[in-house]
Amino acid sequence: MKIINVSAKVIGILGKDMMPDSSLDVNEDIIKNESVKALIDMGLLRLENSIEERAALKEELKKEILAEMSEDKASEEKPKTRGRKPKAVEGEKEESNAEDSAET
Repeated sequence: MKIINVSAKVIGILGKDMMPDSSLDVNEDIIKNESVKALIDMGLLRLENSIEERAALKEELKKEILAEMSEDKASEEKPKTRGRKPKAVEGEKEESNAEDSAET
């Protein structure tokens, strides 16, 4: 497995300095180390091609797709209320003119 330094800091593992955006081949014993786990949890290190990462990425993508689908449905259902009011229909204009002339 590979560990990738995704931070902007130099991190020392196994007596080697990992520069930003560099990777290091390690075995599972190193990954199970508490300090390495802490750095992974903090987001400073990332495991390349880890199963957990793939599963988390799939879940995030599913949530994003479902959210987009629900937003699309919501926007289709809501009528537009912004902007000018529609012009009155011809029959309504005649009625309002008749009412105005009746008052005078």
